[in-house]
Amino acid sequence: MALIYPSLHGIVVVMSVGAVEAIAIAFAAPAANAQLMESVAAARRGRVQSTLLSVESGAQAIGALSGGLLFSFGPGVRFYVRPGLGFVGAALATLVFVSAGRAPQRLDAETGSAASADLN
Repeated sequence: MALIYPSLHGIVVVMSVGAVEAIAIAFAAPAANAQLMESVAAARRGRVQSTLLSVESGAQAIGALSGGLLFSFGPGVRFYVRPGLGFVGAALATLVFVSAGRAPQRLDAETGSAASADLN
């Protein structure tokens, strides 16, 4: 949605779009967290939740830093660059979440085959 901000003219329009964005995030973020927790085994929920919060906090820090830095190149530059950074971040977050949801593999001493480790 950030790509439309440079084409908006007038503070009322910008604030209205921002309010719609905020309302959508206010409903979507808790629903996404609840869905994630339901799709993860109970034994791994703590690990996945801590990974999620770490990624969210890191993304907010990177977003704030990059927004300030990009503003020094011009007020509209951040609206073109940050969506690209968001897509890259989403791809990296997907990799982190996929690996966090997997069970660590251990080698079974008796059979010599890989078995899922139980991390209770």
